[in-house]
Amino acid sequence: MDADPHVTLRNVGAALTTKTRLIAFSHVSCESGTRLPAKRICQLARVHGAWSLLDGAQSLGAIPVDVAELACDFFVSNGHKWLCGPKETGILYVRPDCLDALTLHAVGAGTFERFSWRGENFCYGLQPSARRFEFGTRNHAALVGLRAAISWLHDLGFPNVYEHIGELAQRTHQILAEIPGVAIVTPRSGEQSAGIVTFNVPSRNPAEIAQELRRQGVITRHTTTPPGVRASAAYFNTAQDFARLAAALHSLM
Repeated sequence: MDADPHVTLRNVGAALTTKTRLIAFSHVSCESGTRLPAKRICQLARVHGAWSLLDGAQSLGAIPVDVAELACDFFVSNGHKWLCGPKETGILYVRPDCLDALTLHAVGAGTFERFSWRGENFCYGLQPSARRFEFGTRNHAALVGLRAAISWLHDLGFPNVYEHIGELAQRTHQILAEIPGVAIVTPRSGEQSAGIVTFNVPSRNPAEIAQELRRQGVITRHTTTPPGVRASAAYFNTAQDFARLAAALHSLM
């Protein structure tokens, strides 16, 4: 992965062989905050006869996601990050014409649309959608919480949510760029980023910076690849939150 999407595509293309069955990658890096050229990678996979699995943990709820437009075969995400739902909730999308090519390694009550076993007569029919993978007992309370969180975002208006996150991220880029000694890792372009802004101070240990910021009430996390400090601009954040980040950083320089 590279901040330059052309380099990323070239690297992916060079890594593909006749043995490649699946390309699994993040839509947005949880470390650098870089948004990958997902659609073009998925198209590249299809041209080479491989499937594509897109991890949307850092994109779903932060930027628009259209699985048909992205042309991915599989899309996975969690519910507790940008969707603001409970932990231990997740989402799986399977492109309809890929369903029957997948082997079920476990089955349960939720797998079947119909099931009959009377004496020697045994017949069944799988769920026609990705619900066939929802076998066994599920955490219904968490799913109710996830639905409530998505409904809340829907009522706010997803375009409004995306706009607010994008504006905060751009504002964060701006204020960090004004601090001497701070280098920004995440691309500035909205097409190549989402709600994460990662930065570093080359003369300082990122873990120590994140720890010092926490002592001042500013919650970030340090990253290792690349080394840096990650700030996340969620819908519930305000410009004042990032002004506090800037003030805290100034005090550490």
